[in-house]
Amino acid sequence: MCLELTAQSTSKATGLRYLADYLQIAPTEMAAIGDSENDLEMLTFVGWSIAMANGMPHVKAIADEVTLSNDQDGLAYVIQKMLV
Repeated sequence: MCLELTAQSTSKATGLRYLADYLQIAPTEMAAIGDSENDLEMLTFVGWSIAMANGMPHVKAIADEVTLSNDQDGLAYVIQKMLV
């Protein structure tokens, strides 16, 4: 079970929306990595969505790509892949 508390009108997607506006980049030029319910809005906002292998099945289903698990350094793996 996971409990996450945030301000009522705030989410990871709203943070990325603010960052995109500030940096003057399109959401389609952004990538996001997630594994849980609280990542769904963020993953659908960006142009390239990546789910962790150990993520929830419905999160992996909407992602463009699934990387390795947390135990296998999936975040580092996908960042390195992005830079090549």
